[in-house]
Amino acid sequence: MKTKIIHLLLLATCLACHKKDKTGPDTGALSLTAALVGAYSLDLQDANANKNAPTDSIIKVEFSAPIDTSSARKAISLATDQGIMVPTSFAFQAQNNTVLLRQFKKSDEGQSMKISINSSLKGAAKETFSGATLSFTTAITPLVLDSLVFNSKRILPNNSIKSAPLAPASFSLYFNKALLVSTATQSNISFLGAIALPIQTNLSPDGKLLQISTTAPLPSLRRYTLRISKSLAGAKGEKFDGLEQTIVSKLDTTDKFPRIPDGELLTLVQKQTFKYFYDAADAASGLAQERNASPDVVTLGGSGFGVMALIVGVDRGFITRQQAVQRWDKITKFL
Repeated sequence: MKTKIIHLLLLATCLACHKKDKTGPDTGALSLTAALVGAYSLDLQDANANKNAPTDSIIKVEFSAPIDTSSARKAISLATDQGIMVPTSFAFQAQNNTVLLRQFKKSDEGQSMKISINSSLKGAAKETFSGATLSFTTAITPLVLDSLVFNSKRILPNNSIKSAPLAPASFSLYFNKALLVSTATQSNISFLGAIALPIQTNLSPDGKLLQISTTAPLPSLRRYTLRISKSLAGAKGEKFDGLEQTIVSKLDTTDKFPRIPDGELLTLVQKQTFKYFYDAADAASGLAQERNASPDVVTLGGSGFGVMALIVGVDRGFITRQQAVQRWDKITKFL
């Protein structure tokens, strides 16, 4: 009896093993756990949130379990939103849980990209994958002024230029990317000062160099401001922070009047001073005015200088002795 029971148990065990071998292991399914472009983590649920991915970083795709690398090379691809395939190389990390995609060429800024993973992807243990698509857009860096050259000399942007030569002003602005031609016009560029100076502009063929120059020399000791508004933009709509560059022209040291000997200069100074007390005196009293702007107010202290000036005027031949006496007579009678 015991022998029969043992035989029955052995038979039941063999049948169970045979059934298990026929069914095979429960392989389960792969799932996507994370995706990164460089350090930028992609939102796996909302593709519209993925707007500022770097343009030249490795793409990392992480799964819940090790994957079959051979199927990964066929199942995973990178393409633009226009469907243009982007050549990439494959590498694997973390015991094949992670796929690394490296682009052969840097992506354009503002480019919409798509990572496609089809259902042919298999796990290392034959797990299945239902497929997934991840979309992202690369970041657009702002429009930046890389360097500024004034009259062939490199300067720091937004710093005042002092003692600028009295010649036509010339600026060369080098940007990090091409400008939008329609914004690189005089509607967004101005050269402002008390004395208006017309300007002309020129944009290089690659759109990265903007040249601005005045059509006339800078006048002496004048302040000007080169102003470029924030409406200037890159070819892809990149924003610009604007520029305000102040220029102060140097003093014109050339002679404005014919040179005269020192003696003649002294005589001229004395004569002009004398004329203030004599020609500009109050008509009724002969006394000196308090100031030019107050013709009805006279000054007693200043009139004292005026009386002494009459003596100098006679001595220097600016007026006759008789004219001096007549002026003194008018002053004393008024007082």
